[in-house]
Amino acid sequence: MTWRQLGATAALWGRRALPVVIVAGCIALAHAFGFVLCPMKRFLGVPCPTCGSTRALSFIFHGDVCGAFVMQPLSMAFVCVIVPGLLAARAVLGKARFGDAIACVIRSPIFWVFAIAAEAANWAYVAMRGN
Repeated sequence: MTWRQLGATAALWGRRALPVVIVAGCIALAHAFGFVLCPMKRFLGVPCPTCGSTRALSFIFHGDVCGAFVMQPLSMAFVCVIVPGLLAARAVLGKARFGDAIACVIRSPIFWVFAIAAEAANWAYVAMRGN
């Protein structure tokens, strides 16, 4: 790869990253000034099931893993355990077998019972904390 190609690639990634940085900055400013971003909490006064996920990710980026789990346990379990596990499984199984394995899990009623129970427990926790 030549320096010209490398520069063009960097410029392309820079243009793609700029909107993400701008949105993240706006969210950070909104939180800093106490603005509630969650429409459910703002209008109904009840936190949504994922309330606190943005703040939890902020804790993760600042190195406070325990604070992130306290803020939003289910989202952080997903980010810290399930995503790396899925990436490792895809690396081991390969693309075709990984897709079959995921489809088999998603079709299982036990998966959905567990997922709904986990989400309900998480929502109850978030509501009791008042995120």
